[in-house]
Amino acid sequence: MEKRFDFFTVPELSIELGTRLRKQRLLKNLSQENLASQSGLGISTIQRFEQGKGGTFENFLRIVMALGLVRELESLLVPMKSSIEDVLNLQETSQRQRVSRKGKA
Repeated sequence: MEKRFDFFTVPELSIELGTRLRKQRLLKNLSQENLASQSGLGISTIQRFEQGKGGTFENFLRIVMALGLVRELESLLVPMKSSIEDVLNLQETSQRQRVSRKGKA
């Protein structure tokens, strides 16, 4: 069963994503050394990510790309439209470049 991230803290989410990265690496039969080489990162960086100790977003992307998981990111942060109001708001925000000021909305 997939875990939902709704109630995760940042450290819990880091650990879960690190665990998932490790599983993906093992599914592809890659050692940490191979993944480090393919991603252009150090072994200690791979180890930190897999342990949920974090790192930079750029390094996370390098790991994801080296694992061939870029397509998994396509649905990340895509605006969800669950009502007509959401669709209208999405159309409005696609034209707007800044957040509305308080009191003007």
